Formats: sequence, structure tokens, C-alpha cells
Amino acid sequence: MDIAMLLVSENRYGIGLFAFLGQKNGEYKTYQLCEISGVMDEIKMGIRLVKPGSYKTAYGKGYFDRERLEDEPDILVLEKDAIDFFEFESANSIFYWNYIKDKFVRVWMSD
Repeated sequence: MDIAMLLVSENRYGIGLFAFLGQKNGEYKTYQLCEISGVMDEIKMGIRLVKPGSYKTAYGKGYFDRERLEDEPDILVLEKDAIDFFEFESANSIFYWNYIKDKFVRVWMSD
């Protein structure tokens, strides 16, 4: 079993998105996927599960030009569950495990 958590610093100065990938020996390997720092009056970020499927990316929707997101696909095809990291009523991105790169990859879905 894998776990994703959005953790808030004790002083509410920042947040971090973490993934904990379950290992065969029952332990977890920890990955820090994103960190946002700065004083926060209220936390506007959230996470949710993304099921396998095909999703049009921000680049595919025409939000960004190729110079800014040179490796972004038009369509993100997920074969496994992923993490949707979003700001309420604003931007979001998906983090997924890329088996070829052997690491998490972030793809912007909206601006």
C-alpha cells in the first residue's frame, strides 16, 4: 500500500507533499514531491486520488507554450493511480511514478 500526505509545518510557515511507497519488507520509501514555503493564513492546497485513464494536460489545453513546458505531453496516460495536487479553485498538477525515469514526475493539468 502506498500513501500520499500533505503535511503542514508546525508554525504554518509551509506545506509539503509527500509520497510513501510501500516496500516488500513492509517499510516505506519516502519521497518529497513538492514544498511551498511562506506564511499561510489559510491552507488552500489539497490532494486526491487520480485513477488510471487519459487526461488532457494544461499544455494540451493551450495554457502554456512549448518553451515553458518542453517535456509536457498533450495527453497524460496513467496506467496506475496518481496524486492530484491542487489549489482550491485554481491550478493543479498530477504527480505519477514514471517507471522509465524511476522517479515521480509532475505534469501540469491547469494553470
